[in-house]
Amino acid sequence: TEEQAIFFENGRHVVTVDIPDDYRRDPMNIILSCVTIKEPTDSGIQKFDWVRYHEPVSLRESARKECERLIQFTSLVGPDFMDERDAEASNGWRQRASNAKKGDYVTYRVYVNEPGEYAVKLRTFAEEGATGAWRLSIDGEKQGKPIRADKSAGFVEWDLGTKAFAEKGYAEFVLTCVNAKGDSSTIDFDWIELVKE
Repeated sequence: TEEQAIFFENGRHVVTVDIPDDYRRDPMNIILSCVTIKEPTDSGIQKFDWVRYHEPVSLRESARKECERLIQFTSLVGPDFMDERDAEASNGWRQRASNAKKGDYVTYRVYVNEPGEYAVKLRTFAEEGATGAWRLSIDGEKQGKPIRADKSAGFVEWDLGTKAFAEKGYAEFVLTCVNAKGDSSTIDFDWIELVKE
């Protein structure tokens, strides 16, 4: 839960650990925890092979807006790509890409519910004085005009044209920094939305 991590071994309760109030609860992350069942006498190493995350069908097939709830990949690391809490953002969060250089990217997996033509919408947030431009591509093809952080302030909804999808399933949406004036570009992504035509 948000307050506690409860550990079991073969159905038997082992220990309950309170989660500190200042621990960052990031909706992008899966938190892995391990606990020793007995007091260790020597130090040891715990090795994890893999973690598998399954998106519920009910969520995948809902008419949701995408971004902060999606699995994504990015060339930015650490504090250069993180969630920002914002009451005005969808789901109360937006994702900030900071210190992006030309060629840096963020990739989202967007689920298309059914084949057809869709209008592609994107909502961003840029602070006053932001610089740089980003370009969306879908499955390797450029989509719409560049998103200009330096031509917008606050929340902006971008209409990026239409896209035909031949079948339902996941599509790869990549936002790439195409122009970083000065040292870098900083922009926040709130949501991506596909609207059936």
